[in-house]
Amino acid sequence: MPWYILATICTLAVSIANIISRAILKKEGSDPIGFSIVFTFLLSAMSFIFSLIIGRFYLPPVERIFFPFAAAILLWALWTVLYFKGVKLLGAGEVAILSSLGVFFLVTLGVVFFHEKISMFQIAGVFLIVLSSCLVIFEHLSFKSKKGIILIVLSSFVSSIAIMMDTIVIRQYDSFSYLSIASFFVALVLLVIFPKKIKTFAILKDRRSGPKIILYSFFWTTQSATYYLALQGGAKVSLLAPFVRSSGVIIIILAFIFLKERKYIKRKIIASIITLIGLVLLK
Repeated sequence: MPWYILATICTLAVSIANIISRAILKKEGSDPIGFSIVFTFLLSAMSFIFSLIIGRFYLPPVERIFFPFAAAILLWALWTVLYFKGVKLLGAGEVAILSSLGVFFLVTLGVVFFHEKISMFQIAGVFLIVLSSCLVIFEHLSFKSKKGIILIVLSSFVSSIAIMMDTIVIRQYDSFSYLSIASFFVALVLLVIFPKKIKTFAILKDRRSGPKIILYSFFWTTQSATYYLALQGGAKVSLLAPFVRSSGVIIIILAFIFLKERKYIKRKIIASIITLIGLVLLK
């Protein structure tokens, strides 16, 4: 399957997943860290079951990929903490636009580490994406909102480095096997750091939140699998990343329809349009 079809599926899946997570975490008293641990274990389980069904589960060649494999696990654990805490503090549209900064980080890392060529149009695209993010940042925000901005920006940087480690691994190892094993260890690391969060698994019994978390995990599994398959199929990091970041436009539309997030909607729409133009230039 061509990488751009996989990227399209990935974009739609991550858009829906982000809206579902926002619907869960906007609930008063919700626990973003506990939620992320439950979700990551489900991600591991779903990807493992799917890899068994299609006959694509293999043990990793540890001697060749130990460092990037271990680094990716620790980085994704850190990203999980930063991202889910940030999501709780910001609207879905704001998270989507700020996460676009990850494109800048990934393009830079792709050029430095994988020697991918970048044109003047791509540089202009990166500039527009950063500009669109600034439209959201420079507003009369509360202290709480500023904290959310910092968390999401940091999570974008951390995830960019993690994706670089992922790319190194899956170029030498099966993507489905990697997703199931890495997700399990990420969840395990989080559970070791936050052992009391094990009680959060009780949320799966909740008739309202349980199905939403399972649905979220399904769409995120789809997103992760298609992203890794595209990378494994030869897609460039600097090309794939901006393609998937176009989900920001979809997320803002879905947030407007389903979550009634209409605060600063004109500014978000303008920022989304600028982001979309930037993404086109990056391609």
